[in-house]
Amino acid sequence: MRRASVDHRIAQIRQEGLDISQAELPQTGFVETRVSPDDVSPFCWQFHRPVIVLPERVRHFPRAEQVAILRHEQAHLCRQHPLHLFLQRMVEAIYWFHP
Repeated sequence: MRRASVDHRIAQIRQEGLDISQAELPQTGFVETRVSPDDVSPFCWQFHRPVIVLPERVRHFPRAEQVAILRHEQAHLCRQHPLHLFLQRMVEAIYWFHP
């Protein structure tokens, strides 16, 4: 995530293409959109503020496909899946000995 840079063009596509209102976002309502030079799968991250990270190759996808990917990641943020995943990993670490 440290190597990912903010991409204003992708952020504009996200704002124009999403029908999910910013008010539905947890906490701040602002989502930072970043592009990573690494070969990663699109993912969202939310610790202090929400971030969507996309691989650089997504820049070359058709606009409709970019919007679909961004909607998918936005839905994860709206449903607070990063928080759920964090809590799940904490429980797994605490109960590592339990089958």
